[in-house]
Amino acid sequence: MTRAFGSSHVEVEQSHAVSSVDREIEEARAELASAEARIAFLVDSNPRIAREKYGDALRIYRELGRDERVAETLSKLGEVCGELGEASRVIEVLDEALSIFRRLQAKERVGYVLLELGSLLIGEGLFRDAEARLKEALVILRGLGDESGTAGAFFHLGEVFEGARELFEARIYFHKAEVIFRGCREGRRLADVHLRFGRI
Repeated sequence: MTRAFGSSHVEVEQSHAVSSVDREIEEARAELASAEARIAFLVDSNPRIAREKYGDALRIYRELGRDERVAETLSKLGEVCGELGEASRVIEVLDEALSIFRRLQAKERVGYVLLELGSLLIGEGLFRDAEARLKEALVILRGLGDESGTAGAFFHLGEVFEGARELFEARIYFHKAEVIFRGCREGRRLADVHLRFGRI
């Protein structure tokens, strides 16, 4: 008796099972690479190895279509690149993470990545670009009721205007940050604001 062409129901189920197992294995490899990167960075103080391992994790997460994991790994990679003094690379990977978090509608993550980008752009002297990112972060984080994030946005906006030598505007934003930091009893951040006031 001749067998009909085409896969049987059992064969299809087995194929799906193998595919599922392969996916789990690849995800485990990505998680292992990410863990090894974290250990290399935090324990061994070896950011170059960490960068390589995060790169491995990123490649797998991209192949698996795990957008959230891609964005999270990009954020961690940005931290490592920052330690290596690669400011332009940090901005590049955070911009990519930001676009993914936007697509996922992860508002809090969008707000905090914008904050980080704003701070980095200040360091690069790109004050107007920083201002745009920070004002967007302010709207998001204030809307979420995140006082610490809101105060951080005010503080960095003060830095923007200080850097641009628009000192009246800088004082306004530093004062807004000061009020929130005092209310939240964030002594260290409050000291940062007072240091800025002393300079301008």
